[in-house]
Amino acid sequence: MTDFYARQSAVHIPGVPQLDHRHGVDGQRKLTILKPLPPTSAGRKFELRNKVIGVYDKGKPGTVMETEQSIVDAESGEVYNKVLTSGFLVGQGNWGGPKGEFGKLPLDIRKSN
Repeated sequence: MTDFYARQSAVHIPGVPQLDHRHGVDGQRKLTILKPLPPTSAGRKFELRNKVIGVYDKGKPGTVMETEQSIVDAESGEVYNKVLTSGFLVGQGNWGGPKGEFGKLPLDIRKSN
């Protein structure tokens, strides 16, 4: 069993405060299939690679985080698919980070006072 919250808090993103993922809600996901996975993984080594695309301070409402996960053949480096994900961390904004471009993110939160 994987402790999702412990796993998330173990990762520190430079320039971003420690965020509490227990107060996060799912945004959107976009799946891009670049190449179909083979019917068997025999003789292959696949990896799930994760990276943070951006973290955006939306003020009092919270923070938007965009991540990308890719399934990659570890030996050839060939990418089979990518999933772009956005999530919203409620009430965890106002930390002075970049705002992001309105209308460019999968999940946009309008500034409220």
